[in-house]
Amino acid sequence: MIWLRSPAPERVPSVPTATALPAPCQESLFDGQTYVVCILPPTRYAISIVHNDGQADPTATVMDAVRARTAAGRPPVLAMNAGMYDPELNAIGLLIEGGVTLSRLNRNDGPGNFQLKPNGVFAVDRAGRARVVDAARWKTAPDTAFATQSGPLLVIDGALHPAFSADGASRYRRNGVGVQADGTVVVAISRDRVSFGAFARLFQEALDCPNALFLDGAVSTLAGPSAPIVGGAAPAGPVLMVDAKDS
Repeated sequence: MIWLRSPAPERVPSVPTATALPAPCQESLFDGQTYVVCILPPTRYAISIVHNDGQADPTATVMDAVRARTAAGRPPVLAMNAGMYDPELNAIGLLIEGGVTLSRLNRNDGPGNFQLKPNGVFAVDRAGRARVVDAARWKTAPDTAFATQSGPLLVIDGALHPAFSADGASRYRRNGVGVQADGTVVVAISRDRVSFGAFARLFQEALDCPNALFLDGAVSTLAGPSAPIVGGAAPAGPVLMVDAKDS
């Protein structure tokens, strides 16, 4: 059993699952919905963002990225889709990999979830410190190692995104990432279709993340080192990879 930093831990009990989950993950129940939640302390796990690890095929999936990493001798602990993309799997917002900016910050207005502002950036510096930042305030620091832009933000300095209702009618499988006050990264994905409001409250109330970012819906995928855990068939552009640090 892994711990969840939560002001109300009784609201996020673990539930039995037939699928073996990676060590940092557990299946959790919040407000009647089941999620897979993975807690990633920076002392134990390294997080990177890859553009599907070199996969050029516009049908490439998260598992294709996992297999590519494994074939290179670097099997990840887990992987998750990590940002929105165009039909060719190119990121539509900021993407930094290994300190190199592959796609610039996108501040354009428009329809859709990505432009439901404020949107944001999830970033990791060369020391492994992670943060979620409002895209309007983003400035690329020299020590930025990895970053991906998505939207909308779920939690902003402890408050829910102002456009969310408590439990709106739009329901999709959703995945996202948050950062706790001590720098611990939390990724979560819903097993079933949930609203933006319900998903944001998971990060705010149960996972104790003052800032959290929506990564995608419908195409959401979480994979372990050998098989998908949730989702898996949809193509993916940017992918969040988690590796265990040497103990």
